[in-house]
This record gives sequence, structure tokens and C-alpha cells, in this order.
Amino acid sequence: MGHSGIYKLIESGRRAAYYTHWGAASPFSIFSRLQWALDLKEGEHADKSLIDIMSHMGDDGEYHFDLSDYIPMFELLSDRERRNHERDFESNGYLEMRVTLNMDTDTAFLEHNPRYSHYKYVGNYYIPISQGLDNLNAVRQYAERAGIEDVREIAAVFHRHTGMDEVYARANRLWEDEDENRDWRDTTSAEFRRSSTEPENDMER
Repeated sequence: MGHSGIYKLIESGRRAAYYTHWGAASPFSIFSRLQWALDLKEGEHADKSLIDIMSHMGDDGEYHFDLSDYIPMFELLSDRERRNHERDFESNGYLEMRVTLNMDTDTAFLEHNPRYSHYKYVGNYYIPISQGLDNLNAVRQYAERAGIEDVREIAAVFHRHTGMDEVYARANRLWEDEDENRDWRDTTSAEFRRSSTEPENDMER
């Protein structure tokens, strides 16, 4: 089972929308996929836009001119397909997240679908893209030094480092008992903790 969602990318005034079956589980998965694309652009595909790179990126994180032999990480949507997915997001819980990555303003807007049961009380967050990537790379460096290789463990460290573990834990508690604190959820900006060269000591294994 994947984690499906909609990605909307704004780059140099251009806009594109994608469906993903695998890249919409959490801020960790979102910034990880974006870092994959940026790594490709900073490497042998410097002549290509992020819009083009994400349109040709496989689930292996590599750029493929022909994706017929690979599982695409992102599927480029036509305007009609995007509108249909937007309606689905607004009406049911099939799509877990809607993500807008505005590279021109360094802003990521992460929308957790409240119709998806586990995200009912999570809320929506504006996060500076540069800050999210700084946090991601700080955690990856820590994981490498600590010998952590399992992606789920690295994701857990990321969410502790950024405070998202507390957000998800609180949402789960509210989901389990919907009769209490129904009005707490507001659309707000996530207060990601600033990245540092070393994640907090409470992450030490």
C-alpha cells in the first residue's frame, strides 16, 4: 500500500501538478522526494527544470527518459486530471495529502486530508522549503553517523527532530476520542525546530 496524494510545483513562474502513489506519507517523504529531484538537477541533469525532472523520476530516485520499465514516482497531470484529483481530495479520503511546493517563494504548503481517518486532526502547515531540506539533511547525516539505515527509523528521527511526532501523536489521540477537544484544530504554520549539525540528544540511540 502506498501513500497517495497530489503535488503542485511552481518553478520560475511555471506550474505543474502530479499524482503520486508513494510520496505523500509525511513531511519526511515529501522533502526526501524533493531532495531526490534537486540532487538530479545539481548533477547530470542541470539543464533540466524540476518540473521535467519530477515528470521523469522513477521510484528508484533516478531520471528516466522512458519510464515504461519503471514505476514513476510522480505522474504528470493534465489540467482536467488535476481538477478531478482536487475534487477527490475535497470529497473523500483516498488522497492522503495535497502538497504545494513553491520554489519561487521557498514555501511548502502541506495539507493533510481530514477525510483520511489518521489525518483528521493533523491540520495544514506552511514550511520554508529550505528549512525542511536543512532538517532532512541534518537528520540524514546523524543517521549515517549512528549507523541507522532503515528508512522508517530515519523518518522517525526526522519527525522527532522537527516536532512532527508530537503533532501526529496529538492527532491520533483526538482521533481515538473524538468527543474531546473537537475545536483545537486550526490551519496554522508549522513551527519546525531549526536544524542543527546534530539532532537533539534525546534522539541518541
